[in-house]
Amino acid sequence: MSQITQRRRSLGLLLAFLLIPALAQSQPTTSADQVSYDTVGNKVRSVAHRLQEMLNVVDFGAKGRCHDSLAQDATGAPIYTQDDTAAFNAAVQAASETGKILYIPHGDYCVESIDARNLKRLHIVGASWVLRTRIVGRKSGVPILDASGTENLVIEGIKFDPAAFANSETEPAVAIPSCAILLGRTVQGGGGAIIRDIAIWGRGYTVAGICSVGREGDFYERVSVNIGILDEGSPRILFTKYPLPLFPNNSDLIDGPNAGIVMFAPALAAYKPGTPLITIVEGQDISIVGAELLAPPPAEDGHAQIEAQDVKNLLIYGGYNERLGGSRKVDYIALEGQSEGILLEGIRGYRPVVKPQATVDHFALLSTFLADTMVVEGRITNSWLDLSGMGLQTGENASIVGSILSGIALQQEVPELASGNHLVRANVPVPNASTPPSNPQVQEVDKTLGRAQRVLGNLQRKTEIFNKSGTIAPTVDWVLAKPTTAPLILTLPSAALVPGQSKTIKKIVGNLQTVLVMAANGESIDDQPSVKIEAARGSIEMTSDGTAWWITNGN
Repeated sequence: MSQITQRRRSLGLLLAFLLIPALAQSQPTTSADQVSYDTVGNKVRSVAHRLQEMLNVVDFGAKGRCHDSLAQDATGAPIYTQDDTAAFNAAVQAASETGKILYIPHGDYCVESIDARNLKRLHIVGASWVLRTRIVGRKSGVPILDASGTENLVIEGIKFDPAAFANSETEPAVAIPSCAILLGRTVQGGGGAIIRDIAIWGRGYTVAGICSVGREGDFYERVSVNIGILDEGSPRILFTKYPLPLFPNNSDLIDGPNAGIVMFAPALAAYKPGTPLITIVEGQDISIVGAELLAPPPAEDGHAQIEAQDVKNLLIYGGYNERLGGSRKVDYIALEGQSEGILLEGIRGYRPVVKPQATVDHFALLSTFLADTMVVEGRITNSWLDLSGMGLQTGENASIVGSILSGIALQQEVPELASGNHLVRANVPVPNASTPPSNPQVQEVDKTLGRAQRVLGNLQRKTEIFNKSGTIAPTVDWVLAKPTTAPLILTLPSAALVPGQSKTIKKIVGNLQTVLVMAANGESIDDQPSVKIEAARGSIEMTSDGTAWWITNGN
């Protein structure tokens, strides 16, 4: 090859190298609006439309690599090279303002404290804690997620880890957050949260797992808490009326009891002796269904896995508690203060205790499998205690008055209880409402049982999801409507078929598509043939009087 040919080839390669970036830059860009795809339902959608449905915390700068990017200082202590607090705070605000779901993909996200306070709505979804969407708290004395005052809150599929390594130059070697999640009530509000499929696990410590101050109408489902606790008095889940010193940076929290709280299938574990799993201070209308409680025996008798002080209408149904070895007695529940309307039913575990100076009115202990002796050191009135398979131990100042006691030979074991109570020996049927005992006070027990049955009825209400138009069956109580691409038309059952029943219809998407609810057979809804749900995530409740439907609640 001649030198001229070689020079020409070299010049050509040089020109191509110089022109490639310019040619690349000259290519027209394609926006998300110009790219479409076929959905499973054979609908063509643009990528831009799809992206509008959900926000991603990564788009706000979150890296999710704190676990992999830990470095060590000269002493070998770990330090941070990545913090996602600012990204999370910006993403939370944007999700609340737009009404979109905030998605947190797989990753380890280190934060100091996520500020989600006083928002009107917020829905955070992780890839699932099993697939390791993990938020790690790296600062002591503050919650990992602070949602005080926030309403319409949904948190699901996330693992909160308070085992954060702290910056050795400014903080201790291990950070101790005040709570993994703080839910509080402020002057702006606070209630209506759904906490679902959440794990709070870690090798470090918190003062408490979930802290709830004065909340209303929150629902917990499949919440698992298994972390190190700062001291023996710190619970896994705390329901309290008062803003304790536990929350020094939350001066806007206000006093008020937790009310209308439902916990379904929580799994709570502790490995430090004497640690309570659930503490309730001045709560009302609280239901705990199917709880799994696991804790070691205390250093001495008298520690309870559930502590309840000054509570009203507490239902604990199903579930069990276990003790990790040892011979010390661990109490299932300890009642303190003045409480009213307590129902324990279908529970397997250890003993219930009424503490000294405590008074409990309308206490129903039914169909339990408690392998221990019930301890009464305070006062019980107007109650129904089925002590089948159990013993009964009373303190010096204990009293039980106006109550049904069944299942053991109480006349022989505790003869002083024969006065003022209706005693039923073992293997003798307990009186029912149709044959009440002679003491009229014990009939008040039915009020407690009635409240419990209503709560259980609400938990068992049937729900159906509608993706397309259809007719609501008479047996369906709650309807979740998803008008994603077109309006939905839902027809109510005849009011004559369901007199006195209510139907709640909730639009669960944030778009402007309409849900049209129609009455059947010429009936009416508030004297109209139909009603519309147009607002994003709007809802309506209608009740039948046997001839027509009437709107009893809606937004």
